[in-house]
Formats: sequence, structure tokens, C-alpha cells
Amino acid sequence: TDAYAVIFSVPFVLFASFSTAITTVMIPIVAKHRLTGSKLSASGNNEVWTLFHSLLLLLAVVLVILLFAVDQIVALIAPGFTDETRGLARRLSLIMFPGIVFIGLNGWMQAVYNSSGNFTTPAAAALSVNLILILGSYFLGRMYGIEAVAWISLLAMAAQVLLQWPGLRRIGLASYKAVLMWHDRNVLGVFKRSMPVLLGTSVLQLCQIIDRAQATSLPAGSAAALGFAWRLIALLLSTLVQPL
Repeated sequence: TDAYAVIFSVPFVLFASFSTAITTVMIPIVAKHRLTGSKLSASGNNEVWTLFHSLLLLLAVVLVILLFAVDQIVALIAPGFTDETRGLARRLSLIMFPGIVFIGLNGWMQAVYNSSGNFTTPAAAALSVNLILILGSYFLGRMYGIEAVAWISLLAMAAQVLLQWPGLRRIGLASYKAVLMWHDRNVLGVFKRSMPVLLGTSVLQLCQIIDRAQATSLPAGSAAALGFAWRLIALLLSTLVQPL
């Protein structure tokens, strides 16, 4: 439905922005801490887990803001919806917005994996997640409606993190460490370098939200059709451009 297409664009934009910024900046910093046998040095482990906790806190703050401002956000990104459709969009938002936490952590994991030269695990996890989303939406969506699809979408976002977590130790990352070294030079460097990348990708990705917001004033199905078109573009980019 249009409501799902519009609301799903929010975590999708955050996924593209956060993942690109985190992965781009973290890979060279984590890679330089790798020792013989691809294991991370002690300082490298501390920095990676500090980035994990920092990102988790940042995403938690963003999530709280989104949840408290859900009515204003829905009104902003779906100005053309009727009251009934806007109510549905609000319910879908409350279901799917928590997915931004998993989306951000996926970017952190992808950076850790890629820094070790492992590109297969993130790709395999993404494939499994897509299968969950497709099969779950097809069967449960038909039986229980669009809200079931929203829950499946959230499950798929969480699954991408859960599937990759067990393999972190195999690529040299030490077991979980409750460390938070915000004063570390490399950690501060990640935050500083992430901002230009985050801003650049956000501006590009915001076009999707603006386009779909305008489409909500058009005949029913317009926002969903526009969402499918963006998905096709994303498919071409992910298969032809990103691997290079």
C-alpha cells in the first residue's frame, strides 16, 4: 500500500545514509589494527566496541525522537493521506521505526567484515533477509494484511544483524567488551569523517522521501509505484555499481 511504501522509505533512507557513512569511514581504521592472521590488536578491539556502543546510543536517541514525533513525521512525509490512511501510516511507523537500530548496527558489522576482506558473509546475510521479507510478505501479508508485512520487515532488519553476529569472532574481533573510549583519537576521527559522508548520502536519499510525499496527493497507488521504481534503481546500483 501507499502507507507502507512511504513509511518504509524512512528506515531505507537511514540505512543507506548510516551504512554508507559507517562502512566508508570505519574500514580503513579497523584494517590498520589487523595483525597477522587477521586478528585485531587490543587497541583495535577497544575502538571497534567503542564505535559499537557509540552507534547504539546514537541510534537509540534517534529512535526515541522518531517515536515521540511520529505524528508530525507522518504528517510531513504523507501530507496527502486521508485520516484513515494516515492512521495506518502511524501504526506502521511504530512497528518499523525500531528497525533503524538494526540498520545502523548492520553498517557497523559490514565495516568489520569488509576490513578483514570478508564480503561474503554480509552478502549472504542480505540474501537471507530478502528471502525472509519476500516469503513472509507473500504468505503472512495475504493472511493478516499490511501490518503483518511491517512486522516481517522489522524481523528482516533484525535477522540481518543476528545472522552476522556469530561470525565476528572468526574474523578476529574479540568477545563483547563493555568499553566506551570517546576520547580515543581514532574514534573521534570516525565521527568527524562520517559527517560529510552522512550529509552527502542523506541529501541524495531524501529525494525518495520528498518524491513519495508528493505522490501521496496523487491517485491511490502512486506512492507505491514510485517506491517500486526506486527499488529497481537500487537493485541496479547494488548489482552493477557497488560490487566495483
